Amino acid sequence: MAEKAANPSVPVSRFDCRDFPPAERLSAFRRLTRSVYEVQAVGASSSFEAEAIGFQVGEVVFNRLRCSPAHFHRREKHLRGEGRDFLVLEAQLSGGQTVRMGERQVRMLPGHLYLRDWALPFASAADAMTMTSVIIPRHRLEASAAMHARTPVVSWQGSEPAGRALWLIWERLMMDLAVVPLATAKTLTEGFLGFLDG
Repeated sequence: MAEKAANPSVPVSRFDCRDFPPAERLSAFRRLTRSVYEVQAVGASSSFEAEAIGFQVGEVVFNRLRCSPAHFHRREKHLRGEGRDFLVLEAQLSGGQTVRMGERQVRMLPGHLYLRDWALPFASAADAMTMTSVIIPRHRLEASAAMHARTPVVSWQGSEPAGRALWLIWERLMMDLAVVPLATAKTLTEGFLGFLDG
C-alpha cells in the first residue's frame, strides 16, 4: 500500500500547445476546456497557440493562460451540473477581450481587474493575450449576492489602492501555489477570498 505524503502539494495541470502537432493544438485545447466554454481560433486552426497552468485549491481554481486570438463562448449547456454557478476574477496581463453578456458589453484591458458572474452565458472576442483568473464557486463569496444579470461585472483599476492591493495579494499567492503544501495553500486562499469579499 502506498503511503500518503505528509504534506501533499497543490494539484497542478498544464497545457502547452508545443506538445501537439499544429493541426491538433486547437482540438487538444478544446478537450481541456470544453466543460467551461467553447473555443474558436481566429484564422487558421493550425495557427492556434496556447499555454496554460492551473492550480486547484479545494473548490477554487487559479489559472494563467496565454493564447493567440480566439473566440470563447459560454453557453447554456455549460451552466448545468458542476459548471453552473461560478464567479471569475480575471486580470488581463497583455492584450484584451470584448465580452458580451446579453445586452451588456465590456472591453477588458490590461491594468484592470474584473469580477464576472459566470452563471450567465457570454461570448468573448479575444486578442492575442495573457491573462490570469480565479474560478470561485458563488457560495464562497457573500458579495456574490450583489451580482446578477443587471450587474454581471465589477471592476477595479490596478492603479487605485483597492485594485493594487488585490493584485499584489493575488500575484503573490499565484507564486506561492507552486511551492507551498496544500494545507498552506488552503489557508492563503481563504485569506485571499476574505479580502476579495471585503
